[in-house]
Amino acid sequence: MKIINKTIQDLLIVETKRIEDNRGVFNKPWVIDDFKNFFKINYETYVTTTKSGVLRGLHYQKSPYLQKKLIYCLSGEIKDLIVDLRPESSTYGHSEIIDLSENDNYTVIVPEGCAHGILSITDSIYLSCSNNKYSAADEDGILWNTVKKFAKLPVIEISQKDENLPSLKDFLKNG
Repeated sequence: MKIINKTIQDLLIVETKRIEDNRGVFNKPWVIDDFKNFFKINYETYVTTTKSGVLRGLHYQKSPYLQKKLIYCLSGEIKDLIVDLRPESSTYGHSEIIDLSENDNYTVIVPEGCAHGILSITDSIYLSCSNNKYSAADEDGILWNTVKKFAKLPVIEISQKDENLPSLKDFLKNG
């Protein structure tokens, strides 16, 4: 296992063991002994199928339901989108794009307090785990195209709910 730090504080990419032979591919995106120092509990697990060009997000959970997330691409190609919304963080307001695909062996750990979204570049299936339960009443988000780094992404479709999220500028101003 190899850990790759990204520009956002506490955002990690974990390169896990991948074995490929004539039968196919074997990979372990989650092993408790490997992840115990930075993802101690898996409270909920989701498997999401998304069509090419669809963006889901940018979402986050408010306290007391802050969620750390673990993301792994099972099929296709995705762009994992993260914005640091933690005022105490040294990277507050920073954003990151991480490319994931079925052909790599990367697991992304998104810190609590960050907005998160996924853009499917191809039809895709991905695994999401969180360390806390989802609370609809405590969900919020940021409008994706108000984040400068994300503004030119090839988004074809987004939900009505996500289209009506506040801008990053408004979030940072009202913090």
